[in-house]
Amino acid sequence: MSLLRIKLKFIFLFLYTLSISGNAQEIIAIVKVDAELVETQEKGIFKDMENNITQFINQRRWTQDKYNPSEKVKMNFTIKLEKRSDFNTGKYQGSAQIQFSRPIYGSGYECMTLNIFDKDFDFDFPQGQTIEFNDNAYLANISSLIAFYVYLGLGMDYDSFSLKGGNVFYEKANLVATNAQNAPYDGWRQFGSNQNSRYWMIENFMSPTFQAFREATYTYYRKGMDVMNSNPEEARGKIIQSLEAVKSVWDAKPTATLLKTYFNSKGDEYVKIFSESSSSEKTKVVELLKVMDPTATDSYEKILK
Repeated sequence: MSLLRIKLKFIFLFLYTLSISGNAQEIIAIVKVDAELVETQEKGIFKDMENNITQFINQRRWTQDKYNPSEKVKMNFTIKLEKRSDFNTGKYQGSAQIQFSRPIYGSGYECMTLNIFDKDFDFDFPQGQTIEFNDNAYLANISSLIAFYVYLGLGMDYDSFSLKGGNVFYEKANLVATNAQNAPYDGWRQFGSNQNSRYWMIENFMSPTFQAFREATYTYYRKGMDVMNSNPEEARGKIIQSLEAVKSVWDAKPTATLLKTYFNSKGDEYVKIFSESSSSEKTKVVELLKVMDPTATDSYEKILK
């Protein structure tokens, strides 16, 4: 772990002390499996699934860095099972909400770094199954799905602390997506009708076209949010600067999956940040947001009130 990141996270120690298992590695994940729509009397299997996924995420070592308890990356992972199509193999169809967050220096506030809704979260999970994963091979859809989003979340977390610090994790997520191209499940493929596939999601993060977005991530968190408590005027200026950088990416590819994911994570936060700012800042920010995220125009208008 870089010296800068170590120093920053030690500073967060008194704000971010968590009670966790001594076996946990880099991630502290809260996993929820919602199986209300699945018709079965064996409800215990879903609690087992929940526990197995939690242990897989929290007890696996995902990086080469050493983490102290206060440094754990927080993850909320909700899987909504909609159908069990094969009772013998445990074949499930569903969706998932994946969220990552990190603390903001000098405050008790936690800032969401990633918020993704995956509508193609389908997998096999026979009762009693052990989740197995290999970075270099596709073994099962459930482990590839989990690993892909863990690496994506770690990439965003590291990018928020150091400029393009998440490179290694985006590369790992890309390898997971590449290995899954021939998997018999939707949501992975490069070719086809799904332009919001995981392949294109990670392609956006790694593409030269989107490097300004990653630079904006660092500016937003380290130069903006992390100084908000001590110098809110300077922080808001940096956040506007980061938003202008995001706009340059939007100009190049307005329909990019990455941008949709970004505004899912940040939309409400922009409203909170700029509701108390100057009139000129409010106008500038609202104009930018309404262009890039027009479906949330009503929400952004609240900044002006």
